[in-house]
Amino acid sequence: MAGAIKDVAREEGRELYLNKQFHVGTTMSPEKGRCLVTKRSFRAGEIVLASEPYAYLLFPALEQERCHECFNRRSDGKALLRCAACKAARYCSAACQKRAWKRHHKAECALEGELGAACG
Repeated sequence: MAGAIKDVAREEGRELYLNKQFHVGTTMSPEKGRCLVTKRSFRAGEIVLASEPYAYLLFPALEQERCHECFNRRSDGKALLRCAACKAARYCSAACQKRAWKRHHKAECALEGELGAACG
């Protein structure tokens, strides 16, 4: 029971924080599930909330045509650059490839076989 009370308190604290800092809150909708709702009017184009995703990936059907870092296609129509080590990751530019290596791909690349087996 104490765990449930802590969960409710944590949720109430999160709601107060979202409302105070960003003028938004969460609600539950049968059609949409849990979603963010505004508590005030926002101007068109105004950023309501910006957050880095915990994780992101491409749909398998897009892995050959989209950059694995920025999700863009190559603007010149050429094939994407492939990671020389794992041959799985693809990039629209050398800049994206370098950024991905520094941010996350170095670790992913070392585990490519294990990740592929675990993810199917």
